[in-house]
Amino acid sequence: MNDIVVGKRVLICSAFPYANNFLHLGHMICSHIPADILRRFLVTNGVEVVFLSATDCYGFSNLLTAHGMSKPVREVVDFYRESHLAILKSFQVEYDIFDRTDREEHSEFVNGIFKKLLSKDFIQKRRIKENFCSKERISIPSKYEVCPFCKSKLIEGETEELFLEVNCGKDGLKEWILDGHLNASSIGEALKFSSEDLLLDRSISRTFDYGIKIKGLEKERKIFYVWFEALLGYLSFSHDASFFEEGNVINFFGKDNLYFHSIFFNSLLSMLGFKLPLKMFCSNFLLSKGEKFSKSNNIGLFLKNISSNSSLLESLRAFLFFYNTSSGDRNFEAREFHIFQDQILVEKISNFFFRILSLFYRENQSEKQLDLINNQYSSSIELIKVYEQIVEIKRNYFHLSLEEIPGKIINLFKEANKLVDLLEPWKNKDLKVRDILLFLIINLLNLLQNIFPSSVQNVYSKCLAIRDKFIFPFQIENLDKSIRIFHGRSLRLLEPIKMFERASIVEVEQFLAEISGGMTE
Repeated sequence: MNDIVVGKRVLICSAFPYANNFLHLGHMICSHIPADILRRFLVTNGVEVVFLSATDCYGFSNLLTAHGMSKPVREVVDFYRESHLAILKSFQVEYDIFDRTDREEHSEFVNGIFKKLLSKDFIQKRRIKENFCSKERISIPSKYEVCPFCKSKLIEGETEELFLEVNCGKDGLKEWILDGHLNASSIGEALKFSSEDLLLDRSISRTFDYGIKIKGLEKERKIFYVWFEALLGYLSFSHDASFFEEGNVINFFGKDNLYFHSIFFNSLLSMLGFKLPLKMFCSNFLLSKGEKFSKSNNIGLFLKNISSNSSLLESLRAFLFFYNTSSGDRNFEAREFHIFQDQILVEKISNFFFRILSLFYRENQSEKQLDLINNQYSSSIELIKVYEQIVEIKRNYFHLSLEEIPGKIINLFKEANKLVDLLEPWKNKDLKVRDILLFLIINLLNLLQNIFPSSVQNVYSKCLAIRDKFIFPFQIENLDKSIRIFHGRSLRLLEPIKMFERASIVEVEQFLAEISGGMTE
């Protein structure tokens, strides 16, 4: 899977959040932030990307929330959708498409896909037993003992539902899982789901009034199961089947959605004649005191408000990427966020840029051209080592090996600081030392701009007056070639600023209380 996105047009899809509550940090860490960080990197490095998500407007949980609020469900969905969009914007997650599943066009699309699957005999009718509200005659999930809407007694009845023969789409599924298209920590569980005894047919209809109505079965009050129609939103909202025809799709979602994406959705794609996705990123659970973040159960740190502290918001964005749960479930703790802010963002990253730019600013504020060719420092082993690490991290993005990147960035700055200590620019006044370190700074800023978009832009605009935009193309793996490209570029140093400031544990806790409205569990 080397350089698997180079030269391709890619669709990146984040799981659709239900409109039944505020977003919480679990949604951000598994779906939205890593997807946006990948998108920004690919776009900057010349890959054409469409970034897609949507509001999941249907589903039992949305209706239940509206009932509890004594409001029309459309009003509740609109309220939470607007909240989600505002929170995503505050975390600098920028979708090209953020649609909604209650559009009539989506309903038509889903019914069209259903008709196609039906014509290929992939859908069968079966009689099953279900729990019904004795008053409303709607199907109720088995976890309820009484109807959650009217408190009427549940009765067991028999009904005819539509089943998708998931087994018909199994060809190539295990090979896809084992071939590195799913992140490593999820492979074992996905293989279990793909085994013959668990690859069961799945009901795609419900007897209910709220959802996408199945054409021809309106009198029977049949709607599509929310997972069937919502997953088809990836195709519907992209408005471009070529992504799926070529398999140029990348999905981000949480562990509780693993079956529906890696098995159910992939089976659907196979039945429809599409290729399986390039990659699926499945995040493990973010926990609050040992319990998984949950919208339905109101557990976790929910994002109710937008903080005026944009710097800490960007720090939290970075923390949720660096803190990724790919290796297992993890508790979210304010203390760990505070340590990350001070020891990684301030000490290792921000101080690296600030101390070098401060030194050079004090010495020379005039416009300068980088003198890199015939610079004896450009061939130092230490610079070569740092440059190679930058290239390796970029290659990880192109290989879609995101879980390796945070640790490599931390190690990169350890090596970069060693290089500075070796060159001793506070003692060595050779202008070629200055130029080689400015060359390094520009490369590091380019590497980080997808993780810290605002902070990097601030350094560029407020500390470095650069005439033309410096782009570090991935293809320039050779240090000598890169130096020739950057040689002679003009820039002017302005008064330096710090990318990140220290924050006390009290300030961090106050910030988290502000964005959550005090609701942390």
